[in-house]
Amino acid sequence: MRSMAQAADQETSEMTDIFIYPRRDVPLADPSERAARVAAFEQAQGQQVSEPYRSFMLRYGGGFPWPNDLPLAYPATKAAYGEDPAVLFELYDWTQVEAHAKGEIYGDATPRDVLFIGDAEGGFQIVMSLMPDTRGAIYMWPHTSYPWGLAENDASRFLPLAKDFADMLDRIIEAPDSAVGRRVWENAKQQASAVQLVL
Repeated sequence: MRSMAQAADQETSEMTDIFIYPRRDVPLADPSERAARVAAFEQAQGQQVSEPYRSFMLRYGGGFPWPNDLPLAYPATKAAYGEDPAVLFELYDWTQVEAHAKGEIYGDATPRDVLFIGDAEGGFQIVMSLMPDTRGAIYMWPHTSYPWGLAENDASRFLPLAKDFADMLDRIIEAPDSAVGRRVWENAKQQASAVQLVL
């Protein structure tokens, strides 16, 4: 395994090593407890959480990735986001995923049939589809206070990001001008606890 410094210097034309470090007070740090909560959610939903995101959650429990620059492959997403690449801040821990699913964050504006899995710079949420025809696909959702189902907040606001969780991770790079991303990484209090992310 290469060092974090070596990974940061890697040419962007190659696949990038990704490291992830947890929150300082990570909830559900016990993997068995986390697995039980995921299983309970799946039973309530009547479907299993899509792979490889499910395995990621059971193994790592969420965290902050580095590098965290995510090139945008879809023109509509680039236009809405305003910059390319996007800066991925956090992959949520399971308690955050549950809170969003229960509507505790956005109330009646919470989109249906998606799982909130992270956030990006600029107020964009990263969501994963639970719908049969797009199950596992990853989208950006620019959050709003309009109730879900109105013209101002419906499925047309989902901006395509990746075909699945693995595809999203495969495209992460450290951009040459990644000032914001590098600052997030260098200011992290738990950088020493980072581990290489392997699906």
